[in-house]
Amino acid sequence: NPEWGIYGGSNYFGDMSRNPTAGWNMATVWSLLCTASGLSSIFRKSGIFNPESLASWSWDKPRKVDIVTGCFMLMKTDHWKSLQGFDLQFKMYGEDADISLRSAAMGKACVLVPEAGIVHYGGASEKVRADKMVRLLTAKVQLFRKHWKGLKAKYAVCMLKMWTFSRMTALGGVSLVKKASYASFDSWRTVWKRRKEWGLP
Repeated sequence: NPEWGIYGGSNYFGDMSRNPTAGWNMATVWSLLCTASGLSSIFRKSGIFNPESLASWSWDKPRKVDIVTGCFMLMKTDHWKSLQGFDLQFKMYGEDADISLRSAAMGKACVLVPEAGIVHYGGASEKVRADKMVRLLTAKVQLFRKHWKGLKAKYAVCMLKMWTFSRMTALGGVSLVKKASYASFDSWRTVWKRRKEWGLP
């Protein structure tokens, strides 16, 4: 279809349950606030409080999305060349979001076709959660600074910082009464301590 530039499909976990992270909606001022405040975690299937996620979608027909996840991303060679491939400033995460947004800006939108599917063993390339989150946040900061400008970009980065701090704080409180949560708290504390690595003071 000449309307589309980048294609994705269904992603499944190893047990064949659906993984909704096959694609995403681009962040907005509202979605970042929901993430930072924890609303997107509490209401994961809400299109209002978790608008970046496709968790509430029925997957019954092709759908336009802002971002196709890189584990299952298809495009014609000439379109890849016109986009000049991935931006090499993105080391591991964020390159799929960046190229999806650049494709849409050229008039070639992204689409998910549910009947095409893969099994994606998510997280297999990153065993240490803190390291993964540092890389992910680094990519998010780079993405916002590239595609958003001025105060809007500064707001986005501030919300990422608030999100990390709120997760660390909440898990720290939970770990006082639920020892099993300590590992998660310690991981987020490490991410917070390493915030200079992902571009924050």
